[in-house]
Amino acid sequence: MLKKTILSALFLTILTLPSFAESPFEKTVEFKTLLSDASQGNEEYQLKLGFIYANGDSVEQNYTKAVKWYRMAADQGNRIAQNNLGQLYATGKGVTQNHTEAAKWYRMAADQGNRIAQNNLGQLYATGKGVTQNHTEAAKWFRMAADQGHAMAQSNLGLIYLSDQGVQQDSAEAAKWFRMAADQGHTRAQFFLGRMYYSGEGVMKNHKTAARLFQLAAENNDAKAQRNLGVMYASGHGVEQNYTEAARWYRLAAEQGNSDAAFNLSLLCTTGKGVAQNDAEAFKWLRIAAEKGNTQAQFQLAGMYETGTGTARNSTEALKWYRIAAEKGVAQAQLKLDSMLSEKPAVESSAAESLPAPPVVVPEDNEIYTQEVAETTPEDREAPENNTADRAHYLSAAQEGDSDAALKLADMLSEGLGGEQNDAEARSWYQKAAEMDNNEAAFKLAGMIIEGRGGKQSNSDGRSWYKKAAAMGYSEAALQLGFMYQAGKNAPRNNWLARQWFLVAAEKGLPRAQYQLGNIFAEGRGVDKNVEKAAEWYRKAAEQGLEEARDRLSKMSGDEQTAR
Repeated sequence: MLKKTILSALFLTILTLPSFAESPFEKTVEFKTLLSDASQGNEEYQLKLGFIYANGDSVEQNYTKAVKWYRMAADQGNRIAQNNLGQLYATGKGVTQNHTEAAKWYRMAADQGNRIAQNNLGQLYATGKGVTQNHTEAAKWFRMAADQGHAMAQSNLGLIYLSDQGVQQDSAEAAKWFRMAADQGHTRAQFFLGRMYYSGEGVMKNHKTAARLFQLAAENNDAKAQRNLGVMYASGHGVEQNYTEAARWYRLAAEQGNSDAAFNLSLLCTTGKGVAQNDAEAFKWLRIAAEKGNTQAQFQLAGMYETGTGTARNSTEALKWYRIAAEKGVAQAQLKLDSMLSEKPAVESSAAESLPAPPVVVPEDNEIYTQEVAETTPEDREAPENNTADRAHYLSAAQEGDSDAALKLADMLSEGLGGEQNDAEARSWYQKAAEMDNNEAAFKLAGMIIEGRGGKQSNSDGRSWYKKAAAMGYSEAALQLGFMYQAGKNAPRNNWLARQWFLVAAEKGLPRAQYQLGNIFAEGRGVDKNVEKAAEWYRKAAEQGLEEARDRLSKMSGDEQTAR
């Protein structure tokens, strides 16, 4: 009996042991060679192993092993490994979280010019994690990374110039850095620059430009940008007034927890603007906003409980929310609270009558830049560059249907990174990615077909792929089609089609397309000459910094004065 008990205990113990089974990749000759060379001190392969384990590339993700291999490479002075090891210390992955240790490794990499490490070190100085908080030092490191084109650092530097911490407050300088980051697609920079254009802080006030920037950030799921875009559609600032669009953007932001958006959505549900009138739905969003601390929502929610609008009448809940709103300084809430507690009859009013109009002021209080500064995401860790392992990993992912991997693989094949340059293979993978609706791949495939690289040259097929890329939202493709039809190169000359494609790209915000439309109206190419329309398009391009457009506007202004 005892023997059976022992055997049972041993069996249970075996069952509960963690699994360390090797992945198929770890059994390959390639991996074993990589492991052997890394164990013998090959710095590049140590870095690769760290990256493989940190990201779970073809192996089970294992941060402890990632730390081990990154440390070996970092000890040999590899700046990428030093930054990535610092990141693991900062996040507590594979090691006990230790910002002092993170700062140490970030500094080693930053001193070697690693821009990601410079930004990360700036973040630590900004937040006072692992180092004594020092905004001047933060600004110094952000600038080093920003000067190397790091979008997050550019955005952080913009926030520093807005906040007057570490540098003299300078809104124009803030706008400059936000614009650099925004041009790289950095979502928060797009939001902050949009807010500056809305208020005219550091730039000339322009609600249309503000709306365009909010739209870019909103499409990247930024809740505050979604809320602000909703406000602009509700108010008709910078866009044509459209309550349906306002409701759509409010809902997207509210679903991410933005209390202002939830409050505004509740107002639309109450008034039936842009959505079906629905008191119960209004109550739902109002409650969400109130629970997140929105004082106006707290006051309105109390009113709905008091009147039984959209929910069952509940004087206890009404008192609770009036009290919360009153404690936050809402005078009307204090009056209602006093009335209810003294049992004086309150003036009857419907919930709709007591609701304020939807707010139209977009600018919110400036965020301290350290709120923007977050520890780098996995995408911000610098990966080994130009190596065979990367190409192999992208190939594996591409073969499983990952269109982004197929695009990256095609880029590497086209440029000869990580192996031999091969246009035919690059073209093949661009086409596979494009057929999976990757718009950038469709654009690059079109270029290869037009140039006859990697296969048969065909103007019509190339134009077809440019059109598909444009239809998928790749504005550069529309611009390219405009140039082709305008010049009659690789396409029949057609001023009408050129104008239509330039218009598509211009409405997406491309300044070069806006400039071309200005030229078309100024010169009367396929249209009647129209100086006002030309100036309108030149102005849009100039507002985005296109010098040629500014020169044209200046010349037009000079010609007008001469004519007078």
